[in-house]
Amino acid sequence: MYQDKVEIDGELFMKLSVSHYEAHETHMHDLLELCIILENKALYRFEDQAYEGLPGDTFLCRPFEPHWIFSAERERPCRYLLVYFQPSAIKGVPAGYKLLAPFYAAGTLPARVPQHLPHAQAIWRAARAAASELESPRQTKEARQFMHLIDMLTHLYEYAWEEGAIAGEVDSGIIEAIGCLIWHFADDAGIKTAIERSGLGRTQFYRRFRAVTGLTPHQFTNRLRLQLAAQLLLNEPLPIIRIAMECGFNSLSAFNKQFAARYGQPPRAYRKSAASGRRGVAVAPGSGAGARPE
Repeated sequence: MYQDKVEIDGELFMKLSVSHYEAHETHMHDLLELCIILENKALYRFEDQAYEGLPGDTFLCRPFEPHWIFSAERERPCRYLLVYFQPSAIKGVPAGYKLLAPFYAAGTLPARVPQHLPHAQAIWRAARAAASELESPRQTKEARQFMHLIDMLTHLYEYAWEEGAIAGEVDSGIIEAIGCLIWHFADDAGIKTAIERSGLGRTQFYRRFRAVTGLTPHQFTNRLRLQLAAQLLLNEPLPIIRIAMECGFNSLSAFNKQFAARYGQPPRAYRKSAASGRRGVAVAPGSGAGARPE
């Protein structure tokens, strides 16, 4: 399926996972996700771009962002920690809303935090400590996992700030509004609802929204709509006009034009080329020559 129904008990869920040397379809969900590579190399794909992940690399997965991971080496499975959480998980943390900003900075922050950087190393240490709590009999293990999550998010935020991916003022209203827009991205009234939720005027909302995401609200919404449309084209035998409407496009011609601008070809050609196996994966520069299963 194009969208996983990832169910978590509560607002935070961590698990250790292992991937082997085999490709599979991308998936997507509506949670915030961190993936920290613990052992052996991995190939991590986001739509048409892939990274060769090394132990210590951290990957950010934003809501409704297609992705998958598998081992980059035939004989060596990749082991990693997955962290799923709801934005509300950090609501009680002082200024905790700021820690969500990197997940919404899709226009300016790469999906990977390279393992050689000090912040990545700190996240890796916190991830290993969190992983050790998964089988712990201690009654405080959930509190300890939450503590490690905050440690990871703090370093992630500081990394994003140092990289210039977060500029200007970040407040709880704009972060809550972004979350609202994610949930209502296919609704024409989504931007209006988000502005009302932020408590800001329209001009101030647009300015602060762009400072956090690197995009205008319309660009942000269209990115989500097109990501969902691409997954539907690949995985569901629906008429293109129905996909356009389900993703919030009121005009088929507008959908075709915007889809081609993002993916380099119109929806029908995109679906056809995927079916014939011609769509490749570009490995991110500097990430190594990611191995591919045959």
